Amino acid sequence: MIDIKFEFTDCINDLQAMVKDQIPFATSLAMNNSLKSVRQKVKDEMDNHIAGGPTQFTRNGMMLFATSKDDPEGALIFKSLDGTQEKSRGYMQELMYGGNKKAFKRKLPEPDIDNFKKYAPKHFTAKGNINRRFYKMAKQKGHKLYFKGVPKPGKKQWKNNQNLYGFWMRTEDGLRMLVSLKRESRQQRKTFDAPLIARRHYDSIIRREYQEALVFALTTMKV
Repeated sequence: MIDIKFEFTDCINDLQAMVKDQIPFATSLAMNNSLKSVRQKVKDEMDNHIAGGPTQFTRNGMMLFATSKDDPEGALIFKSLDGTQEKSRGYMQELMYGGNKKAFKRKLPEPDIDNFKKYAPKHFTAKGNINRRFYKMAKQKGHKLYFKGVPKPGKKQWKNNQNLYGFWMRTEDGLRMLVSLKRESRQQRKTFDAPLIARRHYDSIIRREYQEALVFALTTMKV
């Protein structure tokens, strides 16, 4: 008779050590997959909360900072990676939290939607936003249709009237303002509670994502 004995305690300890070693990786994987899902959820919800729908610039503006097994902190933010103002989506802060909306440069552009739809519909996107190329074109000196400033500033009733400062269009019905530039700031109410949407979605999927990540980590680990 051959008597074979095996000490299972050492085997169990080894297995527990291997599983424990995979937990940081599984946690990071679950969090990153959840952040990716949250980013898509927030993008999908933009159409329901942003008037006229988001531009492509806004929709693609969320930066994802991934976690790692050594650093479990991650984030989704509406900022530019290089910190430049031109690539920033700082205007999203007012939409998400409300507050005082300040001009990107000197004045805050406020379109006259009715005039735009009637006299310059080709400069509207399919979502009802103003094409970004419009401003560059309308700033050109000597343009036949558009100009920036105050109409006929030499006349008494127009002179120094900054309420009339903006982008104008010459039409068959006379001069029509398309964009007002009279204010430097305005109060913005909260219209897009992206942080709440993100938190609720994250909480609803993180458990499942962690279970799947742990299975993946255990089935792919090297022994």
